[in-house]
This record gives sequence, structure tokens and C-alpha cells, in this order.
Amino acid sequence: ADIYGHRLDAWCGALGADFPIASAAGSQITPAVAYDTTLLQFLVVWSDNRNYAPPLFTDKGDIYAQLVSLDGTLDGANLVISTANGTEVLPAVAYNPVSARYLVLWSKGGDIYARGYWP
Repeated sequence: ADIYGHRLDAWCGALGADFPIASAAGSQITPAVAYDTTLLQFLVVWSDNRNYAPPLFTDKGDIYAQLVSLDGTLDGANLVISTANGTEVLPAVAYNPVSARYLVLWSKGGDIYARGYWP
């Protein structure tokens, strides 16, 4: 599965067509998103198994991200948040306007991991 975005207006009406955010080999799943109120952009995070050959697609995952502007254009390539050993899943992301930084969290082996990110 790939990750797609779709812009909405203030009344949740559709603006334009779906656009790809992540379409690498393997599966990109469980996306989460946060909004940077200063730079007016989104950070989309997800679990991704592009680095694993079959049959490991189903039980391996890394955490990736992508910056997306208000008009739906992608800012650069997919970002690697973590490719540590083990299965990294269930990412979440939050934005702190005071520090102008994102915090990305995910689960691995029953533990919670976090990494700060700022563009």
C-alpha cells in the first residue's frame, strides 16, 4: 500500500486530486500527520518496509516521513526517521510551535521511541 494525500478546504470540500506521498517498493502503512503553523507545512510519518525483501514485508518496518506544503507539493524526498534493527510500527507525530520542532514517536518490541525533527 502507498500513502496518498488529498487537500481539503475549510469546509472539508475536496481541492484537486489525490497526490502520492510515499510510493516505494513494499508497503507504507499507518500514516500520521502534524501541521507546522510557522512554516505552513505538514509532516506525514508512516511505517515502511521498502528495505526488506519478501517474505519479510509483513513483519519488518522502518519509520519514514515527508514534508508536504499547503498546496500539496512534496518538499524534498522521503526522510528516514529510523531504520534501527527490529520492527518499528505505529508512528505518531506532534508539532510544538514554541520550539518549531516536530516529535515523532513509534513502537518497537513493546517500547516507545522518539526522535525530534525540525526542517
